[in-house]
Amino acid sequence: MKTLTEYLIFHTETHRAYLHITPQVEEILRKSDVKEGMVLVSAMHITAGVYVNDDESGLIEDIDQWLEHVAPFRNDVQGVLTAIVALLLYGRMVSILGATAGAAFVALTPAATALLAIPALGEWPSMIDWLAITVISAGVYMLSGGPLPWAPRPKKPHQNA
Repeated sequence: MKTLTEYLIFHTETHRAYLHITPQVEEILRKSDVKEGMVLVSAMHITAGVYVNDDESGLIEDIDQWLEHVAPFRNDVQGVLTAIVALLLYGRMVSILGATAGAAFVALTPAATALLAIPALGEWPSMIDWLAITVISAGVYMLSGGPLPWAPRPKKPHQNA
């Protein structure tokens, strides 16, 4: 079986860009000497995507308008500001709770994101999201050693003076 792995790296000047990469993919396929099989094209960055469609300017413009409507670019809540706030909050959390409990709360990131989307973006979680938030929060609380209201509390040993 013949295989070839190639990485294409792109730097764009705008927050959203559409790149026609078919010629590069065809060149890599030609270079691989593979005559039949498949080509896997994958975006390796969380904010990147790959779509296959006609390279037609009207279609790309329609897709761009639809994306801007569905996921508008918000410079104030993306990128550097988000990273700075997350780093500061994480550092504060670890200093208050300690490393072990602080690390357990990292699991709350999806729940916190869903809750912060309410005031920031006006997006309300669905019923399934609320259930997931509840289950994640309860699990983190229990794993971090929080007291359970129904569990008997251990008695403290008496200390002699």
